[in-house]
Amino acid sequence: SVSKEGGAGTISSMEIGFRESDYETNPLEANLRALEREIKEALREVKDVNDRGPVGVNIISTVKGYEAYVRAAVSAGAEFIVVSGGLPVSLPKIAKDSHIKLIPLVSSLRAMQLILKYWEKKHNRLPDAFIYEGPFQGGHLGISKERLPQEVFKFYKTISAMRNELNKYPDIKLIVSGGIMNKEEMDKVMALGAHFIQMGTRFVAAKECDINDKIKKAYEACEDKDIKVIDTPLGMPARVLNNKFIEG
Repeated sequence: SVSKEGGAGTISSMEIGFRESDYETNPLEANLRALEREIKEALREVKDVNDRGPVGVNIISTVKGYEAYVRAAVSAGAEFIVVSGGLPVSLPKIAKDSHIKLIPLVSSLRAMQLILKYWEKKHNRLPDAFIYEGPFQGGHLGISKERLPQEVFKFYKTISAMRNELNKYPDIKLIVSGGIMNKEEMDKVMALGAHFIQMGTRFVAAKECDINDKIKKAYEACEDKDIKVIDTPLGMPARVLNNKFIEG
């Protein structure tokens, strides 16, 4: 649906095979099979759409089978890969000889600089874009709870600093993510140098989203007081909707 409207339609690889009959016994194989099928199905859906956007995937670099997920995405014809969950130092090697666009997700200028330096030196390749995951992001955050107030304060300065860094690389695009809920906020970050924005939470309640209706209703009813930042088993904080599970 996003691709049909000209945006970059992104499929999450995270446990995508949970409907497969062998998911409980062979989760990796089930996920890989489902990922390839979903990518191909999405590409079929948009193949005759004029001015469509690309279809790609988000893959977390710290999950078991990370390299297999990347290869499955390439094999299925995905047009870009967003990698989150750490520094994807090996991504160009895994996706070698393919024309797929590679987009690391970073939460700091330092992470961007490290990837630029490492990829150029080790792989003779640069990212096609970066997604800056800001401190207002929903879900897992790439910064500690202690650093969160500081990162909130300098959010807009970080966008400007990242754009200045990428001025040396005019072909690399900057995508800003986190807390952008309307046109005014979009215009503000783009005036600071973002080429594009990424939005997720804003569309959870859309009819095209296949999440459970109870979750949609929770999003629709929530207020600022219902949004919490919690610690997670992964060792990083996450911004979530408060509920009985969180309170327990």
